[in-house]
Amino acid sequence: MRFDYARTRSHRDGESRASVLGTGGGGSMRRGGGRPRVGRGSNTRESTVKASSGLLSGSVVFESSVRRDDQGFVVCTFDAEIAGAAGVDGRQLVQETRTRTVRGAVRGLHVRTDGGVGHLVQCTRGAIVDVAVDLRPASPTYRLWMTVVLDDVDHRSVWLPAGLAHGYQALTGTADVCCRVNRIERPECEVAIRYDDPDLAIPWPLPVSSVSPRDDRAPSLAVVEPMLTDWFGALV
Repeated sequence: MRFDYARTRSHRDGESRASVLGTGGGGSMRRGGGRPRVGRGSNTRESTVKASSGLLSGSVVFESSVRRDDQGFVVCTFDAEIAGAAGVDGRQLVQETRTRTVRGAVRGLHVRTDGGVGHLVQCTRGAIVDVAVDLRPASPTYRLWMTVVLDDVDHRSVWLPAGLAHGYQALTGTADVCCRVNRIERPECEVAIRYDDPDLAIPWPLPVSSVSPRDDRAPSLAVVEPMLTDWFGALV
């Protein structure tokens, strides 16, 4: 499994920002506590979907086994039993949105101010680097971010719980992204944080070719940080 990640220490630690690049499980990123336990599904059948903990608290990465044949391939990308054992209730996924993005363009970083929304994200065509930033003051991974490569070869998907800002960059000529959420869209509650925020210093793999007008006008993390407690709960 491939992860690329970095770390931004929170202001509450009294430390300056630092970043670490690398690959792996990211255990060094946690400030207390072990990795979340993630269920592997029923013991009575062999599943074609595997779940493992992401680098941010509550995130889950789903890996699918692809069966290739002369006609192409067959792949199961979602299994409600496996997801449920990993803490993701598929019955709560109430809306699906699909986007098409050209190479180098960035969407995000998007978040909701009414407690957030959970996302199950998959790239159905092409490839993207998917980015999530933990904005929950009470989270052990507060102000950390992670990236996961999603594509139409491995058919990996990622669950991002409420309170994470989300964005991605297309790595191929075009990339189609499917995003299933556990709350109906509320445009009046949606805000953005700058994709090139200096405190986060996310290293987008390609030169950023375009962003939407809204994302281009987005404030920095420092501007919205005083409001995060109201949006997602108090610091603990």
